[in-house]
Amino acid sequence: VKTFYEEKKKDINYLYAYYQDLVLQLESKVYYLPTEYLFLRNSSMINNQLRLTEELLEEWYSIVKTKERERLVYVHGKCSLDHFLPKDDGYFISLENAHLGLVTDDIEYLFRNSFSTIDLGTTYDLYQRKYPYSEEEKLLLFIKLSLPEKISIYPASLETNKKILLFYNKLATFNRFILEKKQKNKNGK
Repeated sequence: VKTFYEEKKKDINYLYAYYQDLVLQLESKVYYLPTEYLFLRNSSMINNQLRLTEELLEEWYSIVKTKERERLVYVHGKCSLDHFLPKDDGYFISLENAHLGLVTDDIEYLFRNSFSTIDLGTTYDLYQRKYPYSEEEKLLLFIKLSLPEKISIYPASLETNKKILLFYNKLATFNRFILEKKQKNKNGK
């Protein structure tokens, strides 16, 4: 638990520095390449997301720092709707990547790879009805989803522009999902 906390703190600090350096570099330019402009125009989203991740991490750590156990489950390993059969109660097939892991692993994988094609809120609620998370497990999922990845804005190309747009779309989608669920959880208590 402490190792995960320290690793995520380190990741957050590294990403803050990385993106801050990139912004400072770009702000010294007079003219921007399209990828640079796209990145700069939306860079505040990254800082907001990193702050959210930091808040979630602190909240999670305050709950789990005294716990001695965590729940492990048998996870699918490559959870996607392609591997789901909605028959009866619904079940997953293609279990060749299944392994023992954290309870949040499958839904995190599904959300990261299908965020633009599924309704995260509805999928999460359905999953919670069948396999409810504890408060710290919810926070763990939110931490994992909210931490932005490191992206490069070079080479300046149409492909890079598409990657940057996808990156910001993912940030916005996860941010909206997390804040809605936290608000719903807060109102439900």
